[in-house]
Amino acid sequence: MQIAADAIRLRLAIGRLARLQRQLEPGGLTPSQLSVMWTVSTVGTLRMSDLAAREGVAAPTMTRVVAALEETGLLQRSPDPDDGRSSLVSLTETGRRRLETVRERRDAMLARRMAALPEPSRRALIDAVPALEELLSDDLDR
Repeated sequence: MQIAADAIRLRLAIGRLARLQRQLEPGGLTPSQLSVMWTVSTVGTLRMSDLAAREGVAAPTMTRVVAALEETGLLQRSPDPDDGRSSLVSLTETGRRRLETVRERRDAMLARRMAALPEPSRRALIDAVPALEELLSDDLDR
């Protein structure tokens, strides 16, 4: 089963790269907190329940994560004008700056590591990006 062996190698390589990226996170944010911030940054203002669903966690867990991020000034909650029982969660300017710092550090680390590779290896990585993007496509889950 060559595909299974290749899948294992790919998973391990991607996992190690993700771990290297996470180690660059300034300020002690947990992976869950950072994930919530990325989601809100990408999608925009969300109801707490929608954010919990997107992150695949229960509402009480999301409440704790958002409360911690709100306490540090990275996220803010506001009443939902359409549903008085719900809150809307958005990124603060401080949160945007923190995410930009994380992105810059991660991009720089990856660029440094890629620059150290021989040209054929660098080209192979670039050529693999469309296939990796396709691998992440929701269409494959059907």
